Amino acid sequence: SKNPFYHGPFPGNADRVECPLFTDFGPVLKAYAADALDAISMITADPGTIARARAAHGRELVYIPQPSTYHLVFRADRPPFDDVRVRQAFVHAVDRDTLATEAWGGQYLPGTGGFVPPAIPGHSTGIGLAYDPERARDLLAQAGYPGGQGFPRVIWLYSGGSPAEPPVVPFLRKAWRKNLGLSLEAQSVEWEAFIERRDLDPAHLALWGWLADYPDPDALLRVLFHSTEGINPPRWHNARFDALVEEAACVADQTRRMELYREADRILVAEKAVIMPLGYARGRILVKPWVTMPRVPPALMRLKHIVLQREEC
Repeated sequence: SKNPFYHGPFPGNADRVECPLFTDFGPVLKAYAADALDAISMITADPGTIARARAAHGRELVYIPQPSTYHLVFRADRPPFDDVRVRQAFVHAVDRDTLATEAWGGQYLPGTGGFVPPAIPGHSTGIGLAYDPERARDLLAQAGYPGGQGFPRVIWLYSGGSPAEPPVVPFLRKAWRKNLGLSLEAQSVEWEAFIERRDLDPAHLALWGWLADYPDPDALLRVLFHSTEGINPPRWHNARFDALVEEAACVADQTRRMELYREADRILVAEKAVIMPLGYARGRILVKPWVTMPRVPPALMRLKHIVLQREEC
């Protein structure tokens, strides 16, 4: 309910918000169609439910950018992925545009840019390695595995409590088999074990999603991949990358900060291919046309330019 003790600016007209929880979309969608609900989060809806909602309500199905990137992490300090040619081969072998449509049905945008997603300032469009099966096979051969021959057994992990594989797993398996001649099997582990493995002994390959805690590239690049200050799941050390994100954390000029982050992102996803962005998450919501967002005052819009500086800067 609206706080009766708040006397500041209030551009809206909602005095009370009710947020029921549900597990079955069927009765909820019926209630929405009868105007008994103003909005429904569709983030957990399967593609069939999304298709029915779009057919019934058209533009009332709204996609909302999220500061999250779904990605594949390579263990960069251990064979075979300590060789940048192997990592780049694995990336070149995957068509991420097709992945977004066939495996995710539009829930994710293709991860063809940097690790920083479009929902956050500093996103770099199209800097990822392009889908190029021939280049992928050449790189793998240069690394000593022509046609996939002699490639060692690798551990590929993802987190999941369901016996069914997430759709990205068979898509990647098929792409690597077709374009590289490799047959890889993924293993599902519970979340607690997945985190423990990341912290103690990361697998050769791991599927991850990362949601930024604040809308700034620092929350993705330095926090996750700096060799000493970050979580560093790929066990990667790159002095140039570290220097770029350290400098960006201390610079107040936003234009300069974004230049530094974009260069760091390019090193991460293209030059060294330590990770492969797979998709950029999008929230989905059914919302009635009478529900609108009030105009944000210019003073509040400027808040996105606040720089969070570390004490040692």
